[in-house]
Amino acid sequence: MADSVPGKLVDFTNQPNKEVTSGFIYCDPCYQDGEEKEAEGFCVECQHYLCDQCFKYHCLPKPSRHHKLLGKSKMPKRKIDESLSETCSHHEGETIKFYCKTHETDGCSSCMIIHHKPCLEICTLTDIAKDVELSSAYKEFCTRIKTAKTNLKDQIKAARENIAISRSCREMALSEIKKQQQKINMQFELQKQELAKEAEEKENNETKKLKEVEDAANNTKNVLDNLKENVHILEETKQSKQLFIALKKNQEKLNSLEQKVADIQKENKVDKYCFIPNKFLTSMLKNVDALGELRVQNEEESEEDLKGFYGNYPEYGMTRGYYISDENVIELDTIYNRIRLFAANEQTFVTEKELTSCPWDITAIDESKFALTLPNENKIKIMSVEDKDITEGAEISVDARCEGIHFALDKLYVACSKPAQVLILNTTGKIIQCCIKDQAGEQLFQQPAYIYFDTEKQLICVSDRKASCIVSMATDWKVQNVFRKEDWKMPLTIIIKDDKISTSDFEKRNMSTIDLTSGKIDIDEKLVFMLCSSKGMSKSLVCAIGVK
Repeated sequence: MADSVPGKLVDFTNQPNKEVTSGFIYCDPCYQDGEEKEAEGFCVECQHYLCDQCFKYHCLPKPSRHHKLLGKSKMPKRKIDESLSETCSHHEGETIKFYCKTHETDGCSSCMIIHHKPCLEICTLTDIAKDVELSSAYKEFCTRIKTAKTNLKDQIKAARENIAISRSCREMALSEIKKQQQKINMQFELQKQELAKEAEEKENNETKKLKEVEDAANNTKNVLDNLKENVHILEETKQSKQLFIALKKNQEKLNSLEQKVADIQKENKVDKYCFIPNKFLTSMLKNVDALGELRVQNEEESEEDLKGFYGNYPEYGMTRGYYISDENVIELDTIYNRIRLFAANEQTFVTEKELTSCPWDITAIDESKFALTLPNENKIKIMSVEDKDITEGAEISVDARCEGIHFALDKLYVACSKPAQVLILNTTGKIIQCCIKDQAGEQLFQQPAYIYFDTEKQLICVSDRKASCIVSMATDWKVQNVFRKEDWKMPLTIIIKDDKISTSDFEKRNMSTIDLTSGKIDIDEKLVFMLCSSKGMSKSLVCAIGVK
């Protein structure tokens, strides 16, 4: 029978001209001769299933005279792996009989003579394998297999639950998108489709990843099952020497399997996300590139916390542009995590660069180099414009949520909102100064947003979005003034020129000026805070937002 394999259980149910049985195991020697006879016993040493006749005469030849035979009721249901046999893999025809304690390895007589002659601790397998099934090493081995299998079952279950979570996140995000859809016009539908596509891609990617985790767990479980069955067969058939060999040979294999379990546990997670609506969508839809974003939710963060957090950032989702030189304008896209390069004179798009997270603020370092903040990663990126292309440079890690940034006198001035502080760093990322409290030791800021350093006046100005004020300080952090106005709502971007601070009210979308001498604040109701459009921008538009 071409499809049959000796030593395997065979089901004859669908085979014509055969007696229907629950399945039986073939006799190995007979099968090799082209006959199919049911096994009635098993030879431990040969690892052969034997029919009645073969079983009866197996121990008559001298080479197999002392082989251990098991009757049908005691024979194993399957053979152990060939790698666990007593045959030496290095010397043909030799049997493994010895164990070197010095090198913790077994071998035949030739192995010991050739490779272990100087070793002092060599003993026979018979001696060292005695009662191995009662040893703590064997019990620990079995316990580890059981623990690994339990962990794999848990991971398989978790993978399936995480797939459901991923699907649920997509459904909830789409539900939120539909709520937003009721408030806006036909353009909403086009942008909703983009987000729906992104959500579907996220689910597909998560599902693919988690199914791979599940498959890996199942595959590893099968290997563990096989390993467990091998050692149990050896234990049940009292094959102490082979059992000892199995323990030694499979230590590395078990270590590898345990590492796979650990890797599976590490990979078996899902990125939860929810839909964050764009606050400016209703009134400024034509100037916004997306409805919101599918933002990954941290484990310690609830969905409401995430939505509330972005509620404190009215400028989120607004496309903002800055002149980094007379020739180049960089536009920040906080929704799609990109920056775009425009030629200032022609007002034409040149190229764009995708980032790993949302770009927040930008400052020019020289004619071609600039720095921007990535608050969601607590990082500052140094980038350059070279040959009409944007290239990435050094990356600075900041132990805070860095938002506003300004470069002056070879230093980076950074406003951080979480924790609330102002940092001064060099371009390599070394912290030169840190300001958290005022001269009285009180917390100086609630939520610093943007920062500007006037080199002539040696004045640091910081906008505080939560306190709705602008704080001016000397370089020794001595507070000179705190500017507030009753109807101000989050004064943010700052520019200092001609003894006056210009700031934008992001919530009311107008501009204000502060006279540094008198402290008088004037709101220009006619100068409306405007957005840059990626379809074309003018210098006046960019200046209205802020030039650094």
